[in-house]
Amino acid sequence: MAGRFTLCTVAAVSVTALMASGAPARAGSYNDGPAPRSVYVSVFGGWSSPEEYEQTIPLPVLGNYGFGFDADDGYMLGIAVGTTVMPNLRAELEYSAGFHDADQIFVSIGGLQVPILGFSGDVTAETILVNLWYDFDLGGGISPYIGGGIGWGSVEFDSAAVLTASDDDGFAYQLGAGVRIAATPSIDVDLGYRYKTVQDLHLLIGESTGFGSDDYVSHNVFAGISIKLD
Repeated sequence: MAGRFTLCTVAAVSVTALMASGAPARAGSYNDGPAPRSVYVSVFGGWSSPEEYEQTIPLPVLGNYGFGFDADDGYMLGIAVGTTVMPNLRAELEYSAGFHDADQIFVSIGGLQVPILGFSGDVTAETILVNLWYDFDLGGGISPYIGGGIGWGSVEFDSAAVLTASDDDGFAYQLGAGVRIAATPSIDVDLGYRYKTVQDLHLLIGESTGFGSDDYVSHNVFAGISIKLD
């Protein structure tokens, strides 16, 4: 997919610019709050729970007719490069991916879902996002934060039995909150939640058929570490 290769190129350029723009790190004890830094890298992973996905088309009398799937809870992994852009405000470039099994694929008629027995698939959701996080320094090495990000996402649905393997991409965003705990002068522990969505996807049936799109939404709880680079 040419779009994804272009996106990765933009991400690489953005990381270089982000690292070059970092302000000098401030000296201090980790007991005074999360380790002060100009540039850092974070790695994280955890639990991911997607919402139901369904594509529908309106039919006379019967109402909506469609296909969809319920993906099981799975896991997510990610990496981010960030910098402090002003007091209490961090900017990040983040890549993450979620992995799920879709054990229930169904046909829906007028709101009634009928499972397609014996059919299942795998779902992989990837995003590249530019984030802004605002930190609240409580002292004692603890800083809650809130924020979010926007970017691009790609979701692939792969099934050996139903329809065909399909993928689509679209605008993505996330909203989140968490807490960063200073473990050493150069390492923070990050515990957080992310609401993440990739919008307007045609994963099961192509757009030309007249079936509508749906958003791929997931709820993610994770733990990670953030390491100071300078």
